Parts: sequence; C-alpha cells; structure tokens
Amino acid sequence: MTTTRCPQCGTAAAVVERFVLESTDGPQEHARTACPRGHRFVLSIEALTRPSPRSAVDRPPLRIMLLCSAFNGLTQRVWIELLAAGHEVVVQQAGDDEALGAAMVKNQPDLVICPFCANACPLKSGLHAPRS
Repeated sequence: MTTTRCPQCGTAAAVVERFVLESTDGPQEHARTACPRGHRFVLSIEALTRPSPRSAVDRPPLRIMLLCSAFNGLTQRVWIELLAAGHEVVVQQAGDDEALGAAMVKNQPDLVICPFCANACPLKSGLHAPRS
C-alpha cells in the first residue's frame, strides 16, 4: 500500500485508489487518500508529490485564515496550495458571526482569503479592522 502525507493534519495517509481524470490539458492522474483521523481527499498526483517551494529570501510563513461557506473542491485546492507553500492555514466556516469573531481573535491571521464565500462578512468580525 502506498502512503503519503494527509494535506489537512500531516499524518500518514493511505492512497486507496489511483485513477485518471480527463481535463482540458489532457489526462491527469489522481489519487484518493484517507488518513486515520478520517480526512479523505481526491488530489492530483502532481499535488501529492510536489515538493514545497524554496524561497530565495527567507520569509516566515503567513498565518492565513481560509474563510468559506463550504469546504468544496475550489476551497480544498486553495488550502492545499497554501499548505504546500509553507503557510499556516486555518479553515473557518462562514455564517456564524460569533465563531468568526472568536476565530479572528484566537488565530490573529496575517491574511484572510475567501475563495468562494456566499455570505457577507459582518463588520463586528474584525475582518474590516486593521491589525495592531
């Protein structure tokens, strides 16, 4: 059995299936993974095997909050790319204003990304205030 790193928690994840999906760039090999913590993903083999990029300038990773209405395919792709780039990424579900405000205070993100957020962000969440 082939293993890889779980994109969400970093534990060893089993590659339970490999298959090819057609795309506009031609056939792309994909894998379905599962880790012991219950995380399951379908990722391209390229995304699973790509090494973390090395920057010519040493920069600390950004603390990024990924704000989403649903952890759909687009959000998963953004999340995987940010982790692969070495950033600290927290996924926060939009919709609960109090939970969002608490997550902002707890995580103090350097950047908030909303790749496909269907809900407006409330002013009291802290998203609209400059960080000190």
